[in-house]
Amino acid sequence: MKLRVLTLNLHKGFSTLNGRFVLDQMRKAIRSVDADIVFLQEVHGEQPDHRKLHSISERESQVEYLADEIWPQFSYGRNSVTSRGDHGNAILSKFKIRETHNTDLSLSPLEKRGLLYCKIQLEEKEDAPSMHLFTAHLNLLATQRRMQWNIIEQKLESLEGESAPLIFAGDLNDWSLKLHREIESRTQLREAFASKHKRMPKTFPSGLPIMPLDRIYSKGLETTSAEVLRGRPWSQLSDHLPLIAEFSISGII
Repeated sequence: MKLRVLTLNLHKGFSTLNGRFVLDQMRKAIRSVDADIVFLQEVHGEQPDHRKLHSISERESQVEYLADEIWPQFSYGRNSVTSRGDHGNAILSKFKIRETHNTDLSLSPLEKRGLLYCKIQLEEKEDAPSMHLFTAHLNLLATQRRMQWNIIEQKLESLEGESAPLIFAGDLNDWSLKLHREIESRTQLREAFASKHKRMPKTFPSGLPIMPLDRIYSKGLETTSAEVLRGRPWSQLSDHLPLIAEFSISGII
């Protein structure tokens, strides 16, 4: 079985420097990739009122708008709530979501973060194989990212008795790669792009990407391809570029 996944910091539907509300274009671009699973960070649950809104109506869920008709299963982890709406992480899936929960990773009132988890069922039959999915957007300070990873690692360790494969994707804000080195030395997770290209994927800023902020880590899967989606339309949408990877799952047709 082939599995195609994408991760993107959605920047709440705005282009770089908040110049334009481009959620419509983002929706079209994300759909064109034909991913089975989409990991999103900085996505609005309840869409705030904004003068730059286009086809999405005020107060409509961005998550439902993006998932509509393509990804019948989705989960949203609300992390930050203000008078103008809320935002957090989301997972869109073509597979049945059997379990989901959101863990608070907030260490600062200025950065409300969370770890969204989903357990999906890879086939229709009830005893079908499952897979664990995680997505997060970590803090800007390295010391806080390390504290957040300690919490994430505990969650991962709680699943060690299970044989199901696992994907952890998101915006780690780890431009120094210090946390990346710890992740790969302390866990069985392997970053998809690095495993194929022997270097980390540079995804930020989208116009001239020089920082490797976004990642797709996996365990129990064979990475068959991985790439950063560069150029138009991506460079004109979010301030991050998307990262996409394909995996092979043995034993499933």
